[in-house]
Amino acid sequence: MPIEADVVARDALRNSRIASQAAIQRYVHEAKFRNLLKLLLPGERLLEVGRGGSVDGIFAIHAAKAGHNVAISVPTDAHAASLRNFADEHGVLARTTVLVSPPDAVDLPDCSWDTVASLHVLEHVDDPGAVLREVRRLMAHRGLIALPTCLNPAAICRLGGGDPYRFSLGSVFWAGKGTVKLARALVRRDRGLWELQSQDGRNWQHDWVFPWTMRSELKRQGFEVTYFAADAICLPWFDSLIPLMRLLDRSGAKVPLKWMGMGSHAIIEAAKD
Repeated sequence: MPIEADVVARDALRNSRIASQAAIQRYVHEAKFRNLLKLLLPGERLLEVGRGGSVDGIFAIHAAKAGHNVAISVPTDAHAASLRNFADEHGVLARTTVLVSPPDAVDLPDCSWDTVASLHVLEHVDDPGAVLREVRRLMAHRGLIALPTCLNPAAICRLGGGDPYRFSLGSVFWAGKGTVKLARALVRRDRGLWELQSQDGRNWQHDWVFPWTMRSELKRQGFEVTYFAADAICLPWFDSLIPLMRLLDRSGAKVPLKWMGMGSHAIIEAAKD
């Protein structure tokens, strides 16, 4: 199903990335949600566990537009009110439950949702393991986890300090700096790289992990990874490359492209004893 670029005109803060003036940035989020929607089964009930980020709950509301009954958990009343407005504007408020709970203590019964999604949340919380344990408690069948991963050209540019969505005189320098940082992390066998990200007037460490780190950490938390793919294949700087990105995204679940997204997502199930 198509996903609108201008998602909610009245809520620019919440939907800034989806309604970005940069066509590449809009494409990345559009493709990510489109790829995730394909993974849902007909009639499946979806819970999205958020941490109060700028796009938390947007996937669940698009799933409601596709006919699914959904719930969204976010940590503040302000986030909940924003999402209810978003659902109402898209005509799916009746199929969308929004509740206020922290991501590691969601006020819902055990095994109450077919799929539980937590998308680009774990890199922002103090205790990712606690959130994953909550995902496991709530899911009746499977979880859907997404994290930023760092083997993508646009991610490498960003990690070097550049803007992956606009070309400037310094772009090649920043991309080279990011490549050096990536190579150093590979040689040292680090779990990935990180950057400082400003939000709510504070600086937060934002982790970009290697795809194999993501898989191994999910397994260490007691999950079996049954599917792994790129969120979206993003190429930096030039809008003219978007048709090529669309072509690459068709193979986003195949090696080697599955490792090269501007983020990766995994379907997880509780590991069998």
